[in-house]
Amino acid sequence: NRPAKRRAGIKRPTGWMASLVSMFAWSQGYGHKVGHVLTGTPVLQQVFALTGGFTRAWRATGGEAENPLQLFEDPWVQHSVRLDSDLLNPVVQHRVREEARSGPANLWYLVPPVTTFAPVQRVNGGTRSWDNLRGTGAGPLAATERTENDLVDFAARLGLDLIAAGKEFVLESRWANQT
Repeated sequence: NRPAKRRAGIKRPTGWMASLVSMFAWSQGYGHKVGHVLTGTPVLQQVFALTGGFTRAWRATGGEAENPLQLFEDPWVQHSVRLDSDLLNPVVQHRVREEARSGPANLWYLVPPVTTFAPVQRVNGGTRSWDNLRGTGAGPLAATERTENDLVDFAARLGLDLIAAGKEFVLESRWANQT
């Protein structure tokens, strides 16, 4: 279904835009899928949404979407916590996992935090690396590393729920140059 080559002058999107484009193209029947085929209208659920921009962009293309799970009303100043989106809360985790198994969203976009993998965090005393994914549990960023480990564990369990429910998801890392 896909053209053999790109049109001249069209740049390939990168980052979250590439994810949006590839998810939208896939939802329209383009691309290769392994396993099952999504049935019905694609309904997006964004998890670990910083500002909910991906959901807004998806809706701007005409796509259906649930409200994004976004911890803060104003994420840039981390103001006004949305308790229904607090993914460290076991009650919220349970609700989200139930929605993954039986809710209307069938296309999920997961971007768990990985900031302690960033090279600058190693300079700041972080201990997570590709050789020690969970970190040592010590140092000035120990609490942040534990929190991020808990959120990544939740994302992994959520991904397994989505696979079991026959739903699709993208798991994206925000950091391209991790240590």
